Amino acid sequence: ADVVTGNRVTGHLSEGGGIWTYPYDSGGVLVRSTVSSNFADYGAGVYVYGYTFSVDASTISRNVAGGGGTGGWGGGIYTYDSAISLTNSTIGGNLAKNSGIQLGEGGGIYIEDSSATTIYFTTISGNAAQHGAAIYNVDGSGTLRDSIVAANHTTLTGKAESDCFAAGRYEIFVSAGGNVLSRANCVLAQSFGDIVTARPGLLVLASNGGPTETMALVATSPAVNAAHGDCTTTDQRGVARPKTGRCDSGAYQRVATKKK
Repeated sequence: ADVVTGNRVTGHLSEGGGIWTYPYDSGGVLVRSTVSSNFADYGAGVYVYGYTFSVDASTISRNVAGGGGTGGWGGGIYTYDSAISLTNSTIGGNLAKNSGIQLGEGGGIYIEDSSATTIYFTTISGNAAQHGAAIYNVDGSGTLRDSIVAANHTTLTGKAESDCFAAGRYEIFVSAGGNVLSRANCVLAQSFGDIVTARPGLLVLASNGGPTETMALVATSPAVNAAHGDCTTTDQRGVARPKTGRCDSGAYQRVATKKK
């Protein structure tokens, strides 16, 4: 697995601390990798412009956008005029900072003029920004299925929820069902199996097996057996998901321990 960490792009309106993609004629893929602790004003973890980009079985964490004289946009990911997909991945602990009167936007993901964003079996939690701590959307569209978007706040240590924000409205994605949300207005309308809860039952980012950190589910998490529709073959760690029946929403599949 690859690790992109500790990079810093300085200067006003800096872009792409960890990964910077700009050309129009190709696409990018991040697989079983970690993008962590990088810094830039826009897209501290990943900056995608005019591109297709997919994130699979990867973790984007602890990146910080802003601080170069402007409010940060996209602590984890910034995408403009692009099509991105996230599957079996974790977006956690990223920050879009305020700078003076300019507010941080999109702690986890900042989406602008980007169509067909798809988020499947992904966990977005523990991110922070004044607006859209999980997802900030400007004239974008997308689908959210079997994912967790919960416990994102205005600050990394605060309790005030700031999960989703869109220009002029809060509704972000079309739900395809099976999501666990802290706020119902993260989707245009709830679909089959969507759960709104203040207690998603997530543990902090940690090494839980596999090449990347994940957020484990406690036994009482509402995400357990909550997925709707076809499951991915494995979770982010490579742990098998059920071939029959319902699997867990988000990037982590909980395996119950057998009683002796």
